[in-house]
Amino acid sequence: MDNEELLEIEKKIHPSILAAVDEALDNKETEVNRKKSQAEILMNYINEQNRLEKIVQHSFLMFNVPEGINKEDIVTLLNEKDEYTELKNLSVIQMGKHVFYYNNKMFTERFATVQALIESKDILAAIATCVRHDCKVYPRPVQVSTLQKVPYRYTLDEILGAIARMRFEEEYADIDTVKASNGNICIYSKNHMNERYAQFLAEQLEVTWMEMQ
Repeated sequence: MDNEELLEIEKKIHPSILAAVDEALDNKETEVNRKKSQAEILMNYINEQNRLEKIVQHSFLMFNVPEGINKEDIVTLLNEKDEYTELKNLSVIQMGKHVFYYNNKMFTERFATVQALIESKDILAAIATCVRHDCKVYPRPVQVSTLQKVPYRYTLDEILGAIARMRFEEEYADIDTVKASNGNICIYSKNHMNERYAQFLAEQLEVTWMEMQ
């Protein structure tokens, strides 16, 4: 299609439509060319990490400062995040001495909490949180094999070691185990189910349902 044909087509289009198209193109060009704000740079970086299913730890952020911003800017933005519309979806998790950031439109609070627990290397808290949640919500005990899969990826020795350590810590007094007839262990919370019920569910999970597959 040559220029003359394009001109003929334009003549047939109402001027208001042409004006709207020109305005839209101008706005798009302005959006592309404008300089991103520091808050937008920070949020874009957190979004990029979240798309990879990674929560952003504060120490990681300080060692991997996004281009176009510096450490001092980041600290200021995070301290005053409620003042920036670009950061309206930014949520913060305090996990002991560790701080984590995520976009609450991309992660649920539970998923973010699990990721934070894993990143903070607190295996006892991570397992206990998972067990209490599953026993309360579903309800069901947690199979050891579940903790060996994504997102936890713990080894069997790590899990068994954590269970043993929990028995000596008061804050995990509700965490206990039952064993199915196939010898596999399931973990439950006494705050949400008794041993007999946990044993029944463990047998269902480990034996009955497996035989049905």
